[in-house]
Amino acid sequence: MAKGEWYRWNKKPTVENVPKLDMRQLNSALKRHGTLIVGMLENRSVYQILVEDDSFKLASHNQSIKISRTSCNYGGERLWFICPNCTRKCALLYDLGGIYNCRKCHGLRYQSQCENEIDLALRKVRKIRSALYASHDLSEPICQKPMGMHWRTFERLKASENKANMSCLAAMAENLGMTV
Repeated sequence: MAKGEWYRWNKKPTVENVPKLDMRQLNSALKRHGTLIVGMLENRSVYQILVEDDSFKLASHNQSIKISRTSCNYGGERLWFICPNCTRKCALLYDLGGIYNCRKCHGLRYQSQCENEIDLALRKVRKIRSALYASHDLSEPICQKPMGMHWRTFERLKASENKANMSCLAAMAENLGMTV
């Protein structure tokens, strides 16, 4: 468990915590290896894929998944998974309970959709501080302008960081029942 995360027994899994198949990675592997692809998922489990004409079969899951092709504007084609459950095109399929389906069929959400007001504000402050090459420690001031950045941009980002920092502190104070 990462720093700042709380354990909840009824917490739903998010997209970031579930193993997935990525068509973009499979497409590049398919071009290199042909019809049999052996690879590893994020959770280090090995998968074998047998590719047929417009579908492929996951050997470990005994599940067949169809592939769709769309032509690109400047030539070539893009491959998509066809979700076995809802038949919509998608680039990613997620493994939940041994079945690969799209994010919507599994009811998965992104981590950012599960954040409260404080987490949202903290993420916004840290994103601005990253753009300024400043520390993520909110108590440290932003003193130095990054090389190559216009002064007007630097001042605008500093002002938006200050505003986001104040809204973060206000949300924390409200959460603690304090008045600002």
